[in-house]
Amino acid sequence: MGTEILEDNTAVKKRSKKKIVFLCVVVFIAVLFIALMIGTHVLMKQNFPRGEYAEYSMTYRYDHYEDDYPRTPVSFKSGENTLKGYVYGGNNDKGLIVVA
Repeated sequence: MGTEILEDNTAVKKRSKKKIVFLCVVVFIAVLFIALMIGTHVLMKQNFPRGEYAEYSMTYRYDHYEDDYPRTPVSFKSGENTLKGYVYGGNNDKGLIVVA
């Protein structure tokens, strides 16, 4: 009678140790996952910050180059789509570059 209780108690202790080890592994993996997610977030924020752009830029628009580079508006069909753009250097007959 006494040995049966001891054997049952030993089996329960083995099961509870397995549960504790399993829970520790699960908690470790969860903490590691969360730490890696936070680390990734911090590194991404440091390396790829949000760009703040001024309302007015120092780059020129076409108005600035209009006298030197006249253009002619052009449009043509491509399947169901109508492509619109500009032809620069209309007196140049060497070819046409289309950028879509």
